[in-house]
Amino acid sequence: EVASILCEFVGTFVLVVTVRCCELTGSSTWNAIAIASMFVALTYAMWPVSEGSMNPALSFSLGLSGDLRWGTVVRNWGAQITGALAAGVACIVFFLPKSMQLKPAESFAPWYATIIEMV
Repeated sequence: EVASILCEFVGTFVLVVTVRCCELTGSSTWNAIAIASMFVALTYAMWPVSEGSMNPALSFSLGLSGDLRWGTVVRNWGAQITGALAAGVACIVFFLPKSMQLKPAESFAPWYATIIEMV
């Protein structure tokens, strides 16, 4: 159980740091590939221990489908949110001179992201 929670924490931490590093490079061509590759690698590495969801929405969907007990879903949420917050703090410390604006790209409206998350 502790190993599962640790996997969710570390996986989410690494994924959020990867997204931030990609955001700093500004390469629209390679960012999606880098993030997806990291997600796949983390999922394969963490699957035997924690099913490697690393995303509260994915944990929720696994709970709804019955593939994950709700107690485990809640523990995963705690680990994932804590991992994301820790990664956010680490990114602020490591990349302090660079500013970060968390918003959709110019050509997208915020409701696009809302629809995708709901799907």
